[in-house]
Amino acid sequence: GILYGTTESGGKNGEGVVYSITTSGKENVLHSFPALRYDGENPEAGMILYDGLLYGTTSSGGAGVDEAGTVFSITATGKENQIFDFQPFDDYGFRADSALTAAKGKLYGTLPDGGANSVGTLYGVTPSGTGTLVHVFGSPPDGSRPLAGLVNVDGTLYGTTSFGGGVADSGTVYRLIVSRLRD
Repeated sequence: GILYGTTESGGKNGEGVVYSITTSGKENVLHSFPALRYDGENPEAGMILYDGLLYGTTSSGGAGVDEAGTVFSITATGKENQIFDFQPFDDYGFRADSALTAAKGKLYGTLPDGGANSVGTLYGVTPSGTGTLVHVFGSPPDGSRPLAGLVNVDGTLYGTTSFGGGVADSGTVYRLIVSRLRD
């Protein structure tokens, strides 16, 4: 009977919140992201429940040089923990604004900006914070700028890109078979 979500802005610091709300409408702010950018700010995507914790992303903030976003965990009582920082000039990319998906003991997500080709990546992060670059977009025909989250169907992740690929250069639908990935 409790739903959890995020807001991109608002809260006591104006940088977004994680909230819970009952199905009868009682709302509770669990975490207000601080104006201190090292902690992450502006969560734009929903969260997932994995192994007893909620996980989400922020599109900015974090300990990275240019505050390129974070992956965080939070308990149902509001204890937040930043587990991974994106760096705009590393291979991962930046602007984590899509929801995570869990598969094979990792959380997977997409970044629409950055990476070796500057048009997005697909990454994995363990709950303890170890990151893995899974795929760099931008080489035809796989498309570029993955804006949406991933869907896990029996160990295969599906996603979309907003540009590139195909005849009209209008985006792609792609899949990644998780069992083929190295741990």
